[in-house]
Amino acid sequence: HRNGNIKSKIHFINDSMEGKVIYYYDDGKLLSEAQCVNNKLEGEVKRYHPNGILGQKLNFSNGQLNGKAMYYFESGNLNGIINYKDGHRLDFIKYDEKGNIVKEQN
Repeated sequence: HRNGNIKSKIHFINDSMEGKVIYYYDDGKLLSEAQCVNNKLEGEVKRYHPNGILGQKLNFSNGQLNGKAMYYFESGNLNGIINYKDGHRLDFIKYDEKGNIVKEQN
């Protein structure tokens, strides 16, 4: 970052992202962490709100969203769940801050 803090840590092998990939906010707090294989996201990806609370927990396979994706409010309460297969959304549930379902699609 322009302020001198580290923006990211990425490991490359032959111009391809491999292994752990970490991004940081300007203030140095963790923004996201992921794993890459052959330049594609693989496994669990976590993204954090600026306050440090988990904002998203996603699962990737061969660079595509697969399985359950969890989204959280800045408070840490569950905001929504989306199920993916090969990058396509299958269904979702959206919650309010109190945990009540506000929208659902199958």
